[in-house]
Formats: sequence, structure tokens, C-alpha cells
Amino acid sequence: ITGFAASYTPGDVVEAWAELKLGKQPVPGADVLRAVVTADDVALGDVVFFDAKTDDAGKARLRFTLPPDLKQGDVRLKVTFKTPDGEESVADRVPVVGRNL
Repeated sequence: ITGFAASYTPGDVVEAWAELKLGKQPVPGADVLRAVVTADDVALGDVVFFDAKTDDAGKARLRFTLPPDLKQGDVRLKVTFKTPDGEESVADRVPVVGRNL
């Protein structure tokens, strides 16, 4: 997952790209099945994808909003794709800082 800013604060809008590769080669045209964002162990809803498939570089652009009341700041993003070989997932932490952390 790429495109994260250096850090976010509670309430920020996060925009990033989930990237799917096989070895070092991008996987274009893979279906985006789902994305799960958890913030302090609570699942968030409303992850928006700009396209339903990965582009020629194997990337899918997405956006979500962090809750304004993060206490621990432990935010994780997991994106699952459908490929000809089955489902593949990528995951990463979202860098969060703020006054409550």
C-alpha cells in the first residue's frame, strides 16, 4: 500500500493506492473485492475505491476518513483482490499521530 502521507491526525481523509504485484510485476485488471480499515480494533466502513479493478500499474486508488476520536492511533488497512489464481490481500499500517496518542 502506497501513497500514505508522512502521518495523519484523527479526522483526516486518507488517500492511498493498494498495489498488487506478482513477483516484481504489476497485476493489471484484478478485481477489488473489499477493503477493511480497523482503528483501535474497531472496523470502519465507507472505504471508497475510485475503480473496481487495478490499473495498468496494478494499483487501485482508495479513500477513507479516520475517526475524530482515536485514542491509541492503531489504524490498519487490508485490501483483498480477486485474481485468476484466487484471492490475494495486501495490508499495511496507517501512520497516525495526534494529541491523544
